[in-house]
Amino acid sequence: MKPKISMVLLDENQILDLICGANGLNRGKASMNINYVENDTRTGGSWIIQARAPEEIKPKSKIKLCKRQNT
Repeated sequence: MKPKISMVLLDENQILDLICGANGLNRGKASMNINYVENDTRTGGSWIIQARAPEEIKPKSKIKLCKRQNT
């Protein structure tokens, strides 16, 4: 039985939406850098996608600060 192959085409905005949604990043302040790396010994070349954005803190989340005590 042959495996099914799917092709998904995404533009830059859709890629950034996925990255920010999956990692809790603020999409409104996000930026992205896409580079092709030729010297990848595993595949001969690959795409690297870097996204930068501030983390979103959900209103109902609790932040706990922990202090480390030296003994």
